[in-house]
Amino acid sequence: MAGGRCRCGRWVALVAMLIAVRLVAADPAAPGFWARLGRLFAPGPAERVVLCHRQSAYFDIVVEQDADNLRHLVFLPNRGSQTIIDPAAPDRPVSAYVKYVFLALPALGRPPERVLFIGLGGGIMPRIFRRYFPEAAVDIVELDPVVVELAETYFSYRRDERTTLYLEDGRAFLNRDGPRYDIIFLDAYNAEAIPFHLTTREFFVTIGGRLAPGGIIAVNSAELSRQEFNAWAVRTIRAALPALAVYRCAGGGNYIFLAAADALPVDAAIVRQAAALDRRVQSGIALAELAAERLSEAEVSRLADAGKLLTDDFAPVHCLDGAP
Repeated sequence: MAGGRCRCGRWVALVAMLIAVRLVAADPAAPGFWARLGRLFAPGPAERVVLCHRQSAYFDIVVEQDADNLRHLVFLPNRGSQTIIDPAAPDRPVSAYVKYVFLALPALGRPPERVLFIGLGGGIMPRIFRRYFPEAAVDIVELDPVVVELAETYFSYRRDERTTLYLEDGRAFLNRDGPRYDIIFLDAYNAEAIPFHLTTREFFVTIGGRLAPGGIIAVNSAELSRQEFNAWAVRTIRAALPALAVYRCAGGGNYIFLAAADALPVDAAIVRQAAALDRRVQSGIALAELAAERLSEAEVSRLADAGKLLTDDFAPVHCLDGAP
């Protein structure tokens, strides 16, 4: 028994040491570093403070501040965060997926003249985009006016004279005649799943019809505890837009899909364009490093082979949410 307790103690000590080493290897200047280190050796409850709680026509929404002073937009009952910002540096990308989604910029290979964001959240993505291309026209489609209000009140989002906001469903917006876009960013998750009508082959065919020549869509796809969803998404997007690049965000949890009706640039060209953007804009995103993390064609094909085709007649995405 004594020997067993000793071995158990050694394992606990080893795990604690590995966690401590990982923290110490992190950047001590990063927000919340010393608070996280202190909680490691003096653990206690790290409750978030609720700054605002609103019930909209679509969601039960809270704005929370965590122990590292990061601010979260949360759609209840799920505890996942739709947007995270550092109020002291609101332009700093906190979530990994926000960084990866901007690989659409070097993949496009030219300055975009007009882009569309489907889903506003806290507004971090349109704000970061403006740092790269301040002269581009930006359209935003957001279903919920309460989300817009919270983005402006708690997440430092501000529209400018080159931004137009539409309060409506993203697919309804795309179904109408309108401008063509160099990039369409799709980030329209609620607390549990992406709305099924924004997942189907017919929807992605519609998106393809609103792209300018050589245009790209960039899709943030949360894993939601079920890898099957992303396999289904890969197969479905490929059926509508055959040129597809897939990136898995560091730490897991999200995939980013870049898709086009035309061929996407080869990896070397994307890395070269990414390096040029990194030199021009200090955004806190190392695009050139992220561009090298593209999944191989064999890995993408394996995902597609494991998935099912989502159509307007068959899209059971509610079965692939984060529920156990």
